[in-house]
Amino acid sequence: MFLDEPLKNKVMAVQIKEEYGILKVVGVLNSETARLTIDFVNTLLETKERVLVSLEGVLSIDKMAAKAIEKLYTNAVKNNKVLSIFGKQNSNISEVMQATNTNYIFSSDRE
Repeated sequence: MFLDEPLKNKVMAVQIKEEYGILKVVGVLNSETARLTIDFVNTLLETKERVLVSLEGVLSIDKMAAKAIEKLYTNAVKNNKVLSIFGKQNSNISEVMQATNTNYIFSSDRE
């Protein structure tokens, strides 16, 4: 599955690739691309009990996107869904995730 839409201001689009049951997010996560990513994952969570998301291919993330991904995670938990997010070791995003106190959303079984 691919999600790739042209964005304003020539910002690199985000892609979501499904490989071996894991959604791999590749590209830049900002407020706009995070919204697209979250909408896509929420659609999957409507029909699945468990979704695996890798942020290992994210090139950069801003604070708004980090908080949006956190909200996606907390909403999944509230709805008794399992959302496993990988990418804690991605140096491209670790500083922002720490600064926004959103590191806790990462699953610890794939570091």
